[in-house]
Amino acid sequence: MRNASSRWAALFVASLASTLGCAGEQSSSSDAQGSELIRGEPVATGDLRSVVELGNRETSFCTAAKVGPRHILTAAHCVLAAPDDRATDCAPQPATDPDDDTPTPCEHGEQWKGPLRLRVRSATRDRWVPIKVAKISVPRFVIDACRTSQCFWDLPGHRRVPDIAILETEDDIPDATAAPVDVTRITAGTDILTLGYGCTRSGPRWIGDDELRSHPGAVVSLRSIETDEVADFEDAFRPGLEASYFFSPGSSLRQAALCPGDSGGPLLRPTGEVIGVNAYYLNASRGSTMRANMFTRLDEGAAGKVTDWLRRRLPTAAFRE
Repeated sequence: MRNASSRWAALFVASLASTLGCAGEQSSSSDAQGSELIRGEPVATGDLRSVVELGNRETSFCTAAKVGPRHILTAAHCVLAAPDDRATDCAPQPATDPDDDTPTPCEHGEQWKGPLRLRVRSATRDRWVPIKVAKISVPRFVIDACRTSQCFWDLPGHRRVPDIAILETEDDIPDATAAPVDVTRITAGTDILTLGYGCTRSGPRWIGDDELRSHPGAVVSLRSIETDEVADFEDAFRPGLEASYFFSPGSSLRQAALCPGDSGGPLLRPTGEVIGVNAYYLNASRGSTMRANMFTRLDEGAAGKVTDWLRRRLPTAAFRE
């Protein structure tokens, strides 16, 4: 099973090394034959202003969405370090209060050690602004699960927990516009807008132009896009995965594919409401083309009462009923 799990990719895993490689590079003739990622058109300046990019002094590392004056929705694996990457003395006890959803500092990823900044989209341009995070929230059962297993960094862990986190900043986030969160039930056939800063093509290195792109599509069932990675596991695995995630076709099916750096970004309805969080991609059985995208579910049917957790952590005005 380990070989199968190693083919899964959390979008952030390579981003600290690859995001700098993406930005500003020109595609060579050999690179251009790689899979095309984020197959849509560049987003016009001033549009989709809820989308923000997380970074530090050295690089950007994840995408996110502004969903309140001081609230940012992103992926948990953009916040937490894999257990194997934590200090040996990082062994906090599970909290007895289920509302205590703050990871301890030793559980944070390396990218959080140092001044943080946020790339925001104004009506006329993108710019980076410094931010101070007052609170990081990850559902308690997710924190506890990630203390005892590889969680998002190992395939069986995906069926256990949703990949979601909320950052609350000390000050209001400038320029960016908060998007409403829609928690109504999502089913196959729901229209979506996939987006990301990540890359436009894969090759020896991820290639991109550091420009936000979007592509319309629709949610599909996991069975309809099944890959070898999923087929390696018994049918009982699929319902557990679908309880926390939903899916869209990737570039091998001539649709948009996410790539490193897109983790944590919002999945939108065409009308702009946030209905999911970019989490992972599934590779095709051969080559580097992306068979499918995975998005953390926010709707009422999601595992772990994610919707209830969101309602406790976000302003009431953040929701579109």
